[in-house]
Amino acid sequence: MAPNPVTVNYLAPGLFDMGGIARYGRYQVRALREVVGRDRVRVQSLLAPEAGGFDDPFEVDLVGGGLKLRHKVKFAGAALLRSPRQRIHWTGHLHFAALALACAKAARGQAVVNIYGLEVWSSPPRSSVFALGRSWVVSDCHATLDEAISQGMVEPSRATVIWDPVDIAAFRPGPPDAAVAERYGLTVDDRFRVMFLGRLAPGARHKNPDGLIRAFARARLPANAELVIAGSGARSGELEALAHSLGIRDRVKFVGRVPDADLPAMYRLASVFALVSRRYHGGGEGIPLTPLEAAASGVPILVGDEDGSREAPVDGETGFILPSRDDAALEAALERLAGDRALVRRLGTAARERIEAHFSFERFVREHAAFIERINASTA
Repeated sequence: MAPNPVTVNYLAPGLFDMGGIARYGRYQVRALREVVGRDRVRVQSLLAPEAGGFDDPFEVDLVGGGLKLRHKVKFAGAALLRSPRQRIHWTGHLHFAALALACAKAARGQAVVNIYGLEVWSSPPRSSVFALGRSWVVSDCHATLDEAISQGMVEPSRATVIWDPVDIAAFRPGPPDAAVAERYGLTVDDRFRVMFLGRLAPGARHKNPDGLIRAFARARLPANAELVIAGSGARSGELEALAHSLGIRDRVKFVGRVPDADLPAMYRLASVFALVSRRYHGGGEGIPLTPLEAAASGVPILVGDEDGSREAPVDGETGFILPSRDDAALEAALERLAGDRALVRRLGTAARERIEAHFSFERFVREHAAFIERINASTA
């Protein structure tokens, strides 16, 4: 554990929306509170709680209130005002790197910046890149850190990778829940069911539900095979129209947003989980949490090969890593799994074992403790 003098000023863009960055931030704050002590971690969130966010409450010390200029000024002012009281100034997003570094300079402390994915390879602001190069860095996957190092953004000796954690007590294999299935218009039976869960927003096109729908339409699958698209967003109608145009609207279930309380049971209704994302300027994943949660639930996962998603499975052992821009490869993988349910079970069992070994919250806490020890040792 880190020595008592360590204090942390944690600056987050948001800790209440249903995004992967917010969820990583929540886990990270919990880990830091365990490592240095709850009263030694001060937490600020620029965005406030709103409808459609996480269901469970989360304690923070200050909420900026939103994205308006006055909210940002309040947020930055509070961070700088309190900076002399903190030793480590930790931000949950690259775009806050300059603020974290300014706080660290004012306090003669250290800045830490989280990086995830697309913000690194999508022309980040120069001020953020400048600050990143003078900060300690935590990446949620090797793919993103390797990219940042190759671009000269990050000093390798001051960086680490800490994979997302999964609540392995909540997300676990088990019998299907008939009540949850009925709530979303699904049935409890042995049909081959493919699942996608994610935001259906224009800014999340990289998650590629379109390609999954096309591959599902072309694949030679049992007549009762089903594709579940879970999530909400402005693209819902567009994706429903795509399914209709391909003649499979009755086999694609758009179930909308799934609250936290229903997520574990929802994953257990799947035969396979698919998130074959693509990387491009403005799009791409770090290591996404949804396939990790599915794997923890004993479900094989299909991911793409262009971003951090490829770190979620072991190819051929817990799922498959597929060419992100080859819908035919996804089509073939679906056909193979639908025709070999014993393989589905083997992959699912191995997927759970991998999550227990490499993605537990306890491992997440240990790796944060070790990282803080590195910071301490460098400044002793």
